Amino acid sequence: PVGSHEIRLSQPGYEEFQQDVMLLPDKQVTINYRMARKTTTTALTRSLIFPGRGQFYQERNAMGYVYSGFFVGALVASGYFQNDVGNKTATYNGAYDAYSQERSLPLIPAKREALKKADDDLTSATSMRNYSLIALGGVYVLSLLDVVLFVPNWEYAPPIIDLSYSRENLGTIKLQTLMNF
Repeated sequence: PVGSHEIRLSQPGYEEFQQDVMLLPDKQVTINYRMARKTTTTALTRSLIFPGRGQFYQERNAMGYVYSGFFVGALVASGYFQNDVGNKTATYNGAYDAYSQERSLPLIPAKREALKKADDDLTSATSMRNYSLIALGGVYVLSLLDVVLFVPNWEYAPPIIDLSYSRENLGTIKLQTLMNF
C-alpha cells in the first residue's frame, strides 16, 4: 500500500538489512542489497568493546548473557572491593597513627593489637579486590577466545526471499538479493 514501510532482511550468518521505503502511487521502488556474511573480526571487535556482544552478534545468545552477566558481576565486585580497600586503608592509617603516637606503656599492647587487626583486614580486602580484578580480566579474555574459537557453523545458503507487493495503481516493491559464493 501507499505510504512508508520498513523492510528487514535477516538470515543466520548474515548481517541484518533494514531500510525504510516510501511507496507512491504509480511508482516502482527497487532495492538492491548484497547480503554480507557475519565475520569473526566483527564479533571480536564487539567483544573487545564489551564481553558478550560478540556472542550476541554470532547469534549465540546464551553465551552472550553468560559473559555479559559474569563481566558485570565481576565489575561490580571489583568496585565494591576497591571501595572496601579504601575504607580499610583509612582504618589502618588511623590505627597506625594511634599506635605510633601512644606514649603510655600499658596502652601500647592494645594499640598494637588494633594495628594488627587493621593490617589483617586490609590484607584480606586487598586480596578480595585482586581476585575480583583477576575474575574481571579472565571473563574479558575468555569472551574474546570464545568468539574466535567457537565460530558458529552456519550453512551459507542463499535466503529465500519473496518480498514483492503489487496492487494496481498503488505501487510495487521489488527486492533483488545478490549473493557471492
